[in-house]
Amino acid sequence: MSFGIAQASLAYPVMLSREGKTWLARLPDFDDSMTQGKSRAAALDMAADLLETVVSHRIAAGLPVPRPSATRGRPLVQLSTLSAAKLHLRDAFTAAGISQAALARRLGQTPQQVGRLFDLRHRSAMAQIDQAMRTLNRQIVVQVKAT
Repeated sequence: MSFGIAQASLAYPVMLSREGKTWLARLPDFDDSMTQGKSRAAALDMAADLLETVVSHRIAAGLPVPRPSATRGRPLVQLSTLSAAKLHLRDAFTAAGISQAALARRLGQTPQQVGRLFDLRHRSAMAQIDQAMRTLNRQIVVQVKAT
């Protein structure tokens, strides 16, 4: 069983600007979602939190999650490994064209348990994500890169 996923494909650019003593961080791929921090590093940390929140809301609302735009030299923030795995699971589930109840039957779980696999706020076990991916004929692959 493999755990984790390559995150490079889910690293989103951040547009940073400074207004007085405040750093503004904008996620251009998400309708100009914006946050701020007292330093550049704090603004990037807040942007990472904002990314998790925005993606979580889009998934809960059944909206598509855009893929990252070109970096163009901008700093990047990325989803946590678990959130990225859940997003990829949602994509595989959507591509399979089956219902949540059908996936639940295949996994021997309830539809509510399967629903939590897509919820970024729920701390699912990677083994559960891996099992669901294998059920959908997908494989999770670990890739580690130096930063």
